[in-house]
Amino acid sequence: LVAEHMQLVAKRLLSDQPQRRIHYEATGRVASLAYTWKVPSFSVSGDDHGRVFSPIFRSGGDEWQLKLSKGGEVEGQLGIFLKCLNAVGGVTLEAYFTLKLHNQTPRKSVQKIAEHEFKHTPKPHTGWMNGDWGWSEFIELEKLSAGFLVDDTLTVEVSIERRNE
Repeated sequence: LVAEHMQLVAKRLLSDQPQRRIHYEATGRVASLAYTWKVPSFSVSGDDHGRVFSPIFRSGGDEWQLKLSKGGEVEGQLGIFLKCLNAVGGVTLEAYFTLKLHNQTPRKSVQKIAEHEFKHTPKPHTGWMNGDWGWSEFIELEKLSAGFLVDDTLTVEVSIERRNE
């Protein structure tokens, strides 16, 4: 019954967001999501700190977002991070995930794998901190011209496997 419900949720997600490639499946106590984000006009995108945020994407009841940091975390490096937006109010979400930066030559694509507990935690004197997790040194910015940027578009993919409670 849970798997049937998750399939219905997945169909709704796919119909609500036709411009994005999203794959979602649930079996037992594991939910999986794959999301591909194309970042057009990459060279001129970002805020004053070199950060670019993906649209929010959903999986079941979870909301996720990707963040790119163009030299803002570590100079000369592209950082890629995943954030769970609904890990709030004492909720902890355990996830295994893969972040992949696509290269036009697939075997040159770069991917990194992590396991993390996303949670909303108090931060002394500044309120609450809802941390993201990823790599501040995913790849050197100068290497992006070697097949990662195609027509000034960068393609990032995330695969998430979340353990249900």
